[in-house]
Parts: sequence; structure tokens; C-alpha cells
Amino acid sequence: MKIPTRFLLISLTIFASAPLFCAEKAIIGARFSHKETSEAISMNSYQLGGINHRRDLFWPYADEEVTSQDLGVIATLNSGSSREYDFEGQKLGLSFGRKYSDKAYFTLQAGFHRVKGTSAREEIVHSSPSLESSLKLKSDKTNHKFSLDYDLSYEDLQLPAGINQNLRTLGLRYYFSHSFAKNQKIYTSIGQKFYSGSNSRTQADSSYMIKPSESEWMPWFGFGFEYLSTSKNVTGYWTPRNQTSYGPRFEWSYWQNQYFSSSFGSQVNRYYDSSAKKSGWSHYTALSFYLGDRDQMHGEIEFVRMDSTQEGGKWHENDLNLSFNYPF
Repeated sequence: MKIPTRFLLISLTIFASAPLFCAEKAIIGARFSHKETSEAISMNSYQLGGINHRRDLFWPYADEEVTSQDLGVIATLNSGSSREYDFEGQKLGLSFGRKYSDKAYFTLQAGFHRVKGTSAREEIVHSSPSLESSLKLKSDKTNHKFSLDYDLSYEDLQLPAGINQNLRTLGLRYYFSHSFAKNQKIYTSIGQKFYSGSNSRTQADSSYMIKPSESEWMPWFGFGFEYLSTSKNVTGYWTPRNQTSYGPRFEWSYWQNQYFSSSFGSQVNRYYDSSAKKSGWSHYTALSFYLGDRDQMHGEIEFVRMDSTQEGGKWHENDLNLSFNYPF
């Protein structure tokens, strides 16, 4: 499915004219990401987009309107490879947001997604509509987020039979966070994914975090638990049947001033799959740097490393994310 030229022109026109009818700042942004795994799968992603109102319900801007409607457009180009295939993807979508109050915000993004896979034997093209929606709710100490998405799953580096199998995913997720005090908080997320290959996955994660003191410099320490269950085993992507994991969590943020900040997070998990009768260890580390004034031009650099070992086998993934945003 080719992206219609008329659709592209309408999208760009909406974004270009958006600042003319809004009281808040608009924002444009660019993002680059690189993913690679020990299974010889890698992907580069280039994204460009904008919206007539910058918005973050959980970290609001000082000049936000109490109620508002948001319009935006976003384009993504993907390029990657696996052992059998090289693949390229293009996605274009329009977004709509509705801020009902300073405690409720709804977003919807819909568009087209096309991917082409090339090997020594064949060339395959798949296309699909794409959809992302979310509802955010908040109170003084509690945040809720309900989300739904539908898209091609190769962006998550899930490539059964290379790109030959046109795997799509419908995902549902609920996220909850609550602060008991300035030095205690809890995170919980529950998700369900339905794959087009008649497979599904249930995931639940919860962490309790605490600071020894309320000082801004003090890191957070805590403990987390995760559960993963896939309805059936599939060759080509990870399908644990009944896995539980638990371990310590660590978070730390450093604010030099309004122009520079950094954050670091890490967790170590001991996991056990009761169906496969296998156990192992996993480790997650994330490091990010934020540069610039949030109300002006700013950017972010993030690196993520994931490792897993199980009965002599090892797996890892490296992610690099670069983003740049300009409010105007």
C-alpha cells in the first residue's frame, strides 16, 4: 500500500498552518534510533514530526491551556537487516489530541505502514494500517495511562521467518504510578499483545521504590517483580510460556541546571520459566543526557543495554536513541 500523495500534502498543510490557530507553542522534532541484538538483527529508524501544541500531562508546561485540541503529523523511515533479509519500512500518520482538563488527555494517531524485505531468493512487500491511542489521567499523587496500538511488529525486531511472515500486533496496556510520599513510589503495568499468527502474550510488572532521604540528589532503591506468559512457542521471536522474574531496582537523576540533566537506571533479575524448567539472569541498564532548555531548543541522548543468560546461552541488545526538539 503506497502512501497517497494527497494524504501527505494534507498532513503537511495541517501542521504548517497549526501555529496560526493556537495560543500555545508548537513543536517540531527529529529522532534517530539504532537497535542491534546478538542474533544479528539490527535496525536504524529516522523520525520527523510535529504538533501544533507541545503537551505532557504528567510533566505540564507552564503556559499550557486548561483545555485544547492538538493536531500533528509524523513520518518514520526504517532500515534494517537480519541473517536472511534486508528490510526497509515507511510509515506516515496523523495525530489528534484532546486535553479535557489538567487531569485528562486523549491522543489518537492513525496512518499507513509499508515494509519491503529483500533476500537472495525473493522480494516481499507488506502493508498495514497503523494505530496508536492513549488516555492519560492524573491526580496529585497518582498517574494512569491506558493505551492501545496496532502495527507491524518488525519494529520490535520480531522477525519470524525473516520478513516473510507478515506479523502484526494488537497491544493493550495499563500503566499506574503512585507516590506515597516524596521518598516512596510504586510503578505497575499490565499488558496484553495479540499476534496475527494466533499467538498472544501477557505481561505484568511492578516495582516499589524508596529514597533513604528526600534530598533531590539521593537515588531511588527498590525491588521489582515481572510475569511473562505466551500462549504458544514460536520460532523467530522470544516466547516464554510461564516466566516469573524478580530483583533489585536502582534509579538516579542529576539536575545540573535547566540546560543539563542526566539519569541512570539499572535492574538485575533472577528469572524462572516453569514450563521449560529453565532459569537464568537478566540485566538492564539505561543512561541518558538531556541538553538545552525545555522551553527552547533541546535534545536528548539515551543508551540502553539488555543482557540475558540461561544455562550457558547468552543474549544481548543495544539501543541508541538521539532526539532533537524545537518549540516555536
